[in-house]
Amino acid sequence: MWTMEIYWHPIIVHFAVTLFPLSVFFDLAAIIFKQPKFRFAAWSTLVLSGMALLAAIATGLLAKANLNFPHPAETTLDIHQALAFINAVVVFFLLFWRIRTRENLPRPRTWLYILLSIIAVLLILLGGFYGGKLVHHHGVGIPGQRSIEQTVLSPIPSDDHLFQAADSAHDKSVE
Repeated sequence: MWTMEIYWHPIIVHFAVTLFPLSVFFDLAAIIFKQPKFRFAAWSTLVLSGMALLAAIATGLLAKANLNFPHPAETTLDIHQALAFINAVVVFFLLFWRIRTRENLPRPRTWLYILLSIIAVLLILLGGFYGGKLVHHHGVGIPGQRSIEQTVLSPIPSDDHLFQAADSAHDKSVE
């Protein structure tokens, strides 16, 4: 099985996470300001976000195959993956809808397109939350990092030996 020395998913996924909301921003600017340059920017960033999304999915699946997930992280991973899958379906639906309308915002259903775009942005934010939870709460993908569960469940090291040494030194000085 092929393994990765560097886990590319956290790097690649940020392109999709950034480009799609930027596309929505340009769509809204195109509607408000009625400027073709914003429509073109929205189309361009939508295409780039689709390509980045494919790369993010591929690197995410590779990371899943090559990383160890502690038992409590499995539920978080399932939620993260489900949100990513739903988001991918919505984003590619919107991309193909734009291809069908020759890069223009679909008319007369522009409001539906924008609504689905906003839903996709919310899915991106929620999926990112769970992705971050995998790393920062469960310690997935961080070499030597202990998860919060491991930290909470492990015994707290005792400092008794420090006090014993201090007491012993104090006792010797009193004699």
